[in-house]
Amino acid sequence: EKVVARGDAAAVSAVCARLEDSDDGVRRAAVEALNFVAEQGSQPTIDEIARRFEHPEHCVRRAAAEALAIIGEKCDAYLIDAIIVRTGHQDLFVRRFALKLLPEYAERGDETVIFATTECLKDAELHVRRAAEEVYELFRYKDDY
Repeated sequence: EKVVARGDAAAVSAVCARLEDSDDGVRRAAVEALNFVAEQGSQPTIDEIARRFEHPEHCVRRAAAEALAIIGEKCDAYLIDAIIVRTGHQDLFVRRFALKLLPEYAERGDETVIFATTECLKDAELHVRRAAEEVYELFRYKDDY
């Protein structure tokens, strides 16, 4: 058996590839394995996971969100940008999914989130506009306490 160091790029890539598996148990195991192979806040790992937000299968996008919860850190600008980029994706489900992830990682009043959601308020798809409205309402004011 080979033991890999935390943050080993090949190991992280191999585990992230399993997020796309058709078997729910394999996807869950991949999410758990990230606890052991990925470094917290690692930009290459964020990229590996965020690419799965664009997957056509909702179960893969959900597994990617669970994986991000393991390695992502609140207010990480790189991570927030990786999510915001997906708000402009061609697939409406990817856009809506990205919008719904933003409150988990950004703080109220975050100007980049406000700008992105404002753009999504103009989206042709009703489901995306509604998700943008929800996020916009959460972020348009900073906490006063």
